[in-house]
Parts: sequence; structure tokens; C-alpha cells
Amino acid sequence: MADQLSIPERDEEGALNDILESTALERAALAQLINAEAEKIKGVLGFEGISADKILEFQESVDGIMQTSIELQKLIQEDLKYVLEMKKGGLLNDEEEVMEVEEEILEEIEGDTKKIKKRITKKSGDLE
Repeated sequence: MADQLSIPERDEEGALNDILESTALERAALAQLINAEAEKIKGVLGFEGISADKILEFQESVDGIMQTSIELQKLIQEDLKYVLEMKKGGLLNDEEEVMEVEEEILEEIEGDTKKIKKRITKKSGDLE
């Protein structure tokens, strides 16, 4: 039987630190992706005799990646806002309400375009 992934139990502070660490890693990966696109643009601009069609095709590819980057940046910002609200005590009350958070990252490839989606589902209430 395959080993199951076990998620260690964390207190609120530990969970918030995990979210912050994850967010920092996502930002670093996003910065690397944007830098790689900038390098590709520099390379294409150095080609002599490249056709207008190829330039437009390349521009569409870069545009798709940059749009995805913008969407990911918005999601990362939401994660940070969530952590700040939690640290201020805005989401949990003295009764220690239990909140379940589920995160899913989806990757879709359509032709030459890669789409990355992050879905966060938050359920609050008594979980027994």
C-alpha cells in the first residue's frame, strides 16, 4: 500500500508562518518567470530578419504568460491580506473557531499557452 502524505498539526502561528513562507516562494518563482520572459524578449529583439508574424506570435505568448503572472500576483496578495487579518485577530474569536483551508493549483495547457490557476477554498464553522 502506498504511503499517505501526513500533514503535521500546527498551531495558528505555525500555520500563518507556513502561509507566509509559501507566499514568499510563490513570489520568488513568479519573479523568475518574469525574468525568463524578459530574457526571451531580449533574445528575439536581437534576431535579424525575423518576420512580423513570428514577432506577433511571440508577443501573444509573452502576453499570456504576463496575464497569468498578474493573476497569480493578485492571488498572492489575497494570501497576504488573509495572514494579516489572522494576525490582527480579525478572523478568529475567543471561542477558537475552526477554519479549514484547502488549496489547489491547476495547470492547463492549451496549444502553446500554459495556464496556472490557484483555487483556495475556505470553510469555517465547527468541524468535528
